[in-house]
Amino acid sequence: MEFQLQGAYPNPCRTGTGFDLGWHLVQTDSILVTINDLLTHVVETMVTWRNDSGSYVVTAPITNFQPGIYRIYFKAIRPDSEYINYGDVQVSN
Repeated sequence: MEFQLQGAYPNPCRTGTGFDLGWHLVQTDSILVTINDLLTHVVETMVTWRNDSGSYVVTAPITNFQPGIYRIYFKAIRPDSEYINYGDVQVSN
């Protein structure tokens, strides 16, 4: 497996509290993580950096999000390929 993506936690989450997203990489990759509305518009870019192999956790600050369902896209980028995964998180009041 090239990477392991953990689901958003907690899910559902409340506006103003945020959620954690974690992943594990087996090699160094450039990472892009975005939060999108259901129309696929980017609402927030969470991560854009190069990660060495290992485990990572970031907290998504969702203080200004409206209640609803958001799609989180995770992309690991290498010179010769890209790996894409996604999941949903529900935000409530």
